[in-house]
Amino acid sequence: MKVSKKFTILLCGQFYKHSLENSYFRAFKELGLNVKKYNIFNHSIVNTFFDKDKINNFYSSYKLRKILSLKYNQNLISDFTKLNIDICFFFDLTYIFPETINFLKKRGIKTLCFLPDNPLKGFNNYRPEILKTLKEVDLYLCWGTNILNELKKKNYNNVFFHTYAWDSIRYKSYKIIKKFNNQIVFVGNWDKDRELILEDLVNKLNVKIWGEKDWILKCNSTKIKENYVGKTAYNKKFSEICYNSLINLNILRNQSLLGGGLNMRSFEIIGDEGLILQNNGTDSRKLLDESSKYLLFKTSKDLINKINHIKDNINFYKKMKKDLTHKIRKKHNYINRSKTILNIL
Repeated sequence: MKVSKKFTILLCGQFYKHSLENSYFRAFKELGLNVKKYNIFNHSIVNTFFDKDKINNFYSSYKLRKILSLKYNQNLISDFTKLNIDICFFFDLTYIFPETINFLKKRGIKTLCFLPDNPLKGFNNYRPEILKTLKEVDLYLCWGTNILNELKKKNYNNVFFHTYAWDSIRYKSYKIIKKFNNQIVFVGNWDKDRELILEDLVNKLNVKIWGEKDWILKCNSTKIKENYVGKTAYNKKFSEICYNSLINLNILRNQSLLGGGLNMRSFEIIGDEGLILQNNGTDSRKLLDESSKYLLFKTSKDLINKINHIKDNINFYKKMKKDLTHKIRKKHNYINRSKTILNIL
């Protein structure tokens, strides 16, 4: 699908090859839009200090953060003034205040936002300005029904359920080496809740763990450290792990689990032809449908039972994996997600 008008859309975020921002950049380009990138998060040392999760959890002053970010927002407005754009798409609103969004809207620019994190109070990524600024954007694309319902109770009328997806364009850019093994794998960074689940698991089964070095520096489990493979995997390496492994664990952080039960990996693992096994959640049950009773776990004991069931019924799960991959690739890719956004706007 090519859009009838040559829109220009500005994506505001960070642009690693595997980032959500670049997935949308590729998709909008494919649809024929003029797409521009704008790197945000250019914070001063003082701003960065007050943006640390631990400090923010104990002391979160909207007024102070607004004072700290005054120049930052002035610079944003100055830069936006020089750009000829129709749509401004944010992937983070940290230190971005309502006045900046309203400036864009007064210029006739549509504003929207997709936050990969849970913005509600009580989670690590909560920032007081984000909830206020979210209310001002034309469209907030919300990946979790629990978050969506909570915001609607507070009269957020711009919230639309819109999840992550699989990046079909990125996947086509490399050829993976197919060398199947019987490994159980987890790709993701350290988190205390993840550690507790994996600790029960590694005492009974061999699990290969990829992630940043916090698995060595912060993890208390000696057994987990023994199973740690090395730095986390992205792009081609991640796709190869998904395809070649017997089981791909997707252990959600609390912000994702309590938000609805989905994260980027929920789509990437399946789209990359991996067999997923992840936490049970409201939205993950809807995504996996009939397969959810086999591929979603509630407790560590349930997880181990499901792994053993997979091992005993390989052909049954091969068929399930094939069907799910087809579903994700057809319905849940970023080109389709981008079409949906354009139709709403």
